[in-house]
Amino acid sequence: TKKIARAIALAIDEAILNGTGSTDKQPEGIIPALEASHKVDVDIADGIAGIVSPISLIDTGADSVGEIVAVMHRKTYYDKLLQFSILPTDAGNLVGKLPNLTNPDLLGLRVVFNNNMAADEILYGDFSKYTLVERESLTIDTSEHAKFGADKTGFRGKARFDGKPVDKNAFVLVTLVENP
Repeated sequence: TKKIARAIALAIDEAILNGTGSTDKQPEGIIPALEASHKVDVDIADGIAGIVSPISLIDTGADSVGEIVAVMHRKTYYDKLLQFSILPTDAGNLVGKLPNLTNPDLLGLRVVFNNNMAADEILYGDFSKYTLVERESLTIDTSEHAKFGADKTGFRGKARFDGKPVDKNAFVLVTLVENP
């Protein structure tokens, strides 16, 4: 049952980010709903300030904004962003904030790892602006018929969820690029 619950949770994570909507019996994903103005390329050479500056598309000051979270693949954090936390001096001493790998952050923004994000992409957003609704309760069924001859029992987990970004302007997708 733990493996089935984990598989359903992973599918929900994928659908919240990349779901194609009701035609495919999935929640509507945040990334497909974003308009072009909320998909930004940032040169990694612009440094940490350039990487976080697209948050201004979300936090305009015109309305109250909840907690903004940075969602990314682990590889993106370790390969591209960790370098901004640890800076050596000419003498070889480390200065700056050492990263907290158990609770990673990016300039104080909470970082959430999600393997469904593409490498070198960061989704900033106020996830209170995404609504996920459970349409039917989670069920786990068993069947002894499928493998009756082998004396085995099959298990199946089912869940039905609907979801969509309530305010798609509460999210911005940043793609990190390296321009020569």
